[in-house]
Order: sequence, then structure tokens, then C-alpha cells
Amino acid sequence: MNEEQVAWLEKFEKDTRFAGLFLFKQMPKELLTEEFCLTVVLQQGRAFENLPEHFKTAGFCLSLVKQNGKRLEYLPDELKSPEICLEAVRQHGRALEHVPSDLKSAKICLEAVKQFGGAIQSVPYPLRTEQICVAAVQQQGRALMLVPHNLKTEVVCLAAVWQNGGAIQWVPGNLKTAKICLAAVTKSGGALQWVPDIFKTVELCLAAVKGFGRALQWVPGNAKTVNVCKAAVRDYFHAFQWVPDDFKTWDFWLEAAIVKHGVEALEYMPEHLKTAEFWVAAVEKCGWVLEFVPEKYKTAGMCLAAVKDDALAALRFVPGKFKSAELYLAAVEQNGWVIENVPDKSRTPELCLAAIKQNGWALKWLSDDFRTDVLRGEAAEQYREAVAKDSWALQLVPEDMKNHDLCLSAVVQNGGALEIVPEHLKTADFCLEAVSQNGWALKWVPDALKSAEVCLAAVSKSGVALKWVPEGQKSVEVCHAAVSQFGGAMAFIPQSIAKEMAGSHKAPSH
Repeated sequence: MNEEQVAWLEKFEKDTRFAGLFLFKQMPKELLTEEFCLTVVLQQGRAFENLPEHFKTAGFCLSLVKQNGKRLEYLPDELKSPEICLEAVRQHGRALEHVPSDLKSAKICLEAVKQFGGAIQSVPYPLRTEQICVAAVQQQGRALMLVPHNLKTEVVCLAAVWQNGGAIQWVPGNLKTAKICLAAVTKSGGALQWVPDIFKTVELCLAAVKGFGRALQWVPGNAKTVNVCKAAVRDYFHAFQWVPDDFKTWDFWLEAAIVKHGVEALEYMPEHLKTAEFWVAAVEKCGWVLEFVPEKYKTAGMCLAAVKDDALAALRFVPGKFKSAELYLAAVEQNGWVIENVPDKSRTPELCLAAIKQNGWALKWLSDDFRTDVLRGEAAEQYREAVAKDSWALQLVPEDMKNHDLCLSAVVQNGGALEIVPEHLKTADFCLEAVSQNGWALKWVPDALKSAEVCLAAVSKSGVALKWVPEGQKSVEVCHAAVSQFGGAMAFIPQSIAKEMAGSHKAPSH
């Protein structure tokens, strides 16, 4: 549409009272195109009534409902053909209610319920076959409530509960079999409330509470086993209110609640259950628990177990008297980053090397003296391990320790690491490896090394890299490769090349 049509379209949008009745007459005829009229009616269905008569054709109506099936409502019955109605319900199932009765065929009704299961309420009773009912409930399980009782077969009901477990509430009692009940609670645990007690086995109840802990409230006493209750609490902490009191031991709290729900569960746990035995078991499973352990219960063994599980969370809460070389080593082997919290006097070469091995970024917390003096003899192995874990760890390696192999391992993993590679190590082959992994790396390739091969490899990987291609290297081949990868690369193509590219796509004259 042109600017004048857009301006008129804004007027139509505001004309909610008269739906274009007067605007269609006022608008210049040369602007009143089919495209414009289609846009108006798509925005405001009532405007169809006021359209110039020559636009009210089968073709116009078909284009309209293909884009918005709901617009079938505004078409007069004489324009509603089987083809138009079929396209309308395919686009919007609810449009079936506006299909004339004599046009509601099995095919149209089937397409409608496939798009919107609830459309079954507009399907004439003689056409509500098992096929249509199955299609409806497969799209929307709740549509089972609209299925005639005599058509609620096992096939239909099973299809409904597989789509929405809650649909079991509309399954006739005689069809609530173990198979259908299990399918329902597997799909939606809350469906357990509509399952007859006779089918509430341990297996079925476990399937329900695993995905919906609140379902524990509908589990009968004979099916409330420890495992069922644990599964419910793991999913929903407050399911504790339906757990029998004799199950609520400290190990139940630990396994069912604390491991999954963390601090909240620990705070709710009754104080009389927090025994020395409990705290030992808790920190072995969850190192972060050490923060909440009373000092009188903390032992060297407990602290060691805590940092082995979660050093980052536990190390800060280890009493000074238990901070031994063994504990620090266990901590950095679990998470090298915690070397930051180890006092300088305890940072032995062995400890630091273990930290780097676990996490290359541990280099950040080591002094320059350590990096150059202590690590020098280990550089070939330790720096390689650090960079192999994270290419950006290269920036923590002393400049005089950055060699070709070390830097190459970084850019092969992440071409962007070329940014931190010393200039004297940037060879043609080296840069080609970098841009082949990440086209953006071309930004850090020296101009002298931006060969046709390197530039082509870069833009083929990332079209936006054309931004850093020297003007002299912007050939048709390179520019075409860039645009093929990223359309926005057109912004970086010289006008002369753009014209040449456009000319190459013109059909030959005869």
C-alpha cells in the first residue's frame, strides 16, 4: 500500500461505529484496491457489509478466511461455499458455528475439531462419529464433556486423557479402567482426585505425585508409602501436610525435602530432629548445609565432606582450626575457583596446580610471581589444560609464556580468542583457523593477513564479518557469500559491487 492508502487505513481503524459505511464512499476509487479492502475487513469484520459490491466475490472471501477464519461470521450465506467454509475452519476451528447447516459436511466438521476441539459443540449430532470425537479430544481433552454419552468409547476417552489428564472427570464410571486412570494421572497428577479408590494403587499414586506433589492429598492410606510421600514432597514441599507423622524422620526430611528444596526445607524442619547424626548425613549430601550446622557439631571430617560436595558454598564456613592442607586440596579439586579464598601462606605449588587443573580461571587469583616462577616448569601441561577448559583463560597466561600451540588451541576452540593472541603469533594459517571457527575473529586479523581466502572463510561463517574486509578484498564472491549467510551484510557492500551482483542475476535478453 502507498502512503495515501495507509492514511485512509488509519481512518478506517478509528471508524468503529459505522464500519466504513461512509469512508468507502468518500475514498478515491483509484485507492480502493482489493488489497486495501482485504486489509480493512481483516481488521474490522463488520466492514465487509459496506464494501463496494464488485469486491464481494468468492475469490475475495476465500483470501479473507485463509488469513482469518473468524471473518466467516461476516459473510452472507450466499457467499459461503464448501471451499470457503473449509478454509475458514482450517484457519480457525470456532468458525464452524458460522457455517450454514446445509454445508456442515463430515469433512468440514473434522477439519474444524482438528483445529479446535471445542468446535464439536457446533457439529450436528448425526455427524458426531467416533472419528470426529477422537480428533476433537486429541486437540483438546476437555472436549470430552461435549461428546455424546453413547460415543464415549474407550478409544475416545483414552485419547482425551492423554491430551489432558483432567478429562477423566467426564469419563463414564464404567469406562474408568486401570489403563485409562494410569494414563490420566501420568499426564496430569491432579487427575487422581477423579480416580476411583479401587484403582489407586501404589504404582498409580506414585505416577501422580511425581509430577504433581499436591496429589498426595487424594492418596488413600493404604497407598501412602514412604516412597510415594517422598516423591510428593520432592515435587511440592508443602505436601508435608499430607505425610503421616510417623514418616517424618530426619532422613525423610533430608532425602525428600532438603536435597530438593534447600534452605526453605531446612528452616521448616523441627529442631528436635536436627541431631548430630542428621548434620553429618546432611553435609555429605549437601555441602551448603555446613553454613547452618551449629559450631558444636562441626568436625574435621564433616567439613572435609562438605567441601568435597560444594566447596564454593562450604569453605567460608569451615572453622579455622579445621582448615588444613588436606581440606584446601579437596576444596580446589572440587572447584578450582575457591583458590581465591585460600590464604597466600597456604597456596602451595601443589594446591595451585590442582586448582588450575580443575578450573583454568583459577589463574586469575594467582600472583604474577607464581605464574612465572612456579608454573614455568609446568606451563606446557598446566596452561594447556587451563586454556583447553576455557579459551579465554589465555588472557591470564603471561605474555612470554604464550606460544603458537597454546594460542592455537584457544582459537580452534573459540576464534574470538584471536583478540588476545600476541601479534607476532598471528600467521596466515593461524588466522584462517580463527575465522573458520568464528567469522567475527576477522576483526582482529592484521590487515596484511586479510587475504581473499581468509576473508571468504570469515564471511562464510558470519556474514557481518564483511564489515572488516578491506575494500580491495570485497569481490563479488566474498560479498555474495556474506549476504547468503546474513542478509544485513548488504550494508557493507560497495555500490559498484552491488550493481555487479544485481547484474549477474538478471535474466539474459533474447
